[in-house]
Amino acid sequence: MLGEKARAMVAGQIEKKLLEKGMNLNNLTDEELSAVAVNFVGDAPPNHVPRETVIQILSEQDSVLIWANSVKENAAKAALESVRTTVDSAQNKVAAVTEDNPMAAMMMERFSTWLKESGYTAAQLTQMLDTNKDGIISRTEITSMIEQMAGSQPPQWVVDYLVEAIDLNGDGVLLVSEFGAFLASIGFETVQLTPPEPEAVEDTTPQPEETHTHHIEVTPIPEPVVAPEPTPVAEPVSSPVVTPVLPTEVEEDGMPSIDSDNERMIEMLQASRLNSEAAAIIARCTNNPTSMMVERVERTLMVNDEFRGGHSLIGELDDGPFTVAIMFPESDNELIHSIKKGDRVECSAIISDWSSGLRRATLQGSNARVV
Repeated sequence: MLGEKARAMVAGQIEKKLLEKGMNLNNLTDEELSAVAVNFVGDAPPNHVPRETVIQILSEQDSVLIWANSVKENAAKAALESVRTTVDSAQNKVAAVTEDNPMAAMMMERFSTWLKESGYTAAQLTQMLDTNKDGIISRTEITSMIEQMAGSQPPQWVVDYLVEAIDLNGDGVLLVSEFGAFLASIGFETVQLTPPEPEAVEDTTPQPEETHTHHIEVTPIPEPVVAPEPTPVAEPVSSPVVTPVLPTEVEEDGMPSIDSDNERMIEMLQASRLNSEAAAIIARCTNNPTSMMVERVERTLMVNDEFRGGHSLIGELDDGPFTVAIMFPESDNELIHSIKKGDRVECSAIISDWSSGLRRATLQGSNARVV
């Protein structure tokens, strides 16, 4: 008889095999079927019982069906956690490169926005980059893709910044997997970071006419990486839950308290890891009175709405701790041009976008005035 540790090891090997080849008992050997029977029926089947009968009996056991579903569900959870960890690593790497370099930060933000608005899928972008299919993205391939999409060759420093920010292990070699992690970090949820589950392989061994092949029917578990965009109307208003901070409270470390509606929504956005999570939070944002201590004024780029041709104010929102960009329409250009670093501006603003790479929100502003 196998000991508890040995049985657990065998069970783990069987689960791994089913995940690799498909959740179908026909994919197991007679010895593996016997081990499943011992676990869920209490005893190994006699040697004279046909294999097909053993499979049929096991397939009819509720405990076996529950186990099969749990195997697939646990694998999905593990894959999702792997994605989240990879996304965190990619976001942290971009933040490390851009934290003290405003030029690099601006370039990465625009590159991320450019990719998301390009209309290409993650798979298409990867194919455009790794042209020779060697799993490595060279600087030449990056230059060629940008030139193909933008119509002009980028400066070498742009390519150098991109490689430094996306190269997770810092070895100077940009892998396709690292680029995939970067795409996932900016919202490309269809990036396949784990191998797809193979289709179930049916037993092709000839069977007697009266014998039928049975397999476990498993309730489908949602894939961990591909997630449908949420419908804002259907999103529960109370989720996610963030404990509000009273305006009079001050963080123990001396940092400014989070006491405005926009700040609370940004706190939720910082906790999000996937684009669908951020989109659901943004869908619940409302127009709120806002103040900013201005650090700089930038021309608003890569927008196709009423803010095209306008400018954005960059600075600390509602006395901190978050730095944001507030866009204003072209009709406000005269006022915005008169604003200097250190000015305090009050306006109405609503969060409209979240940059997972820069960890920064963009707001749409109106009715600005300098106070």
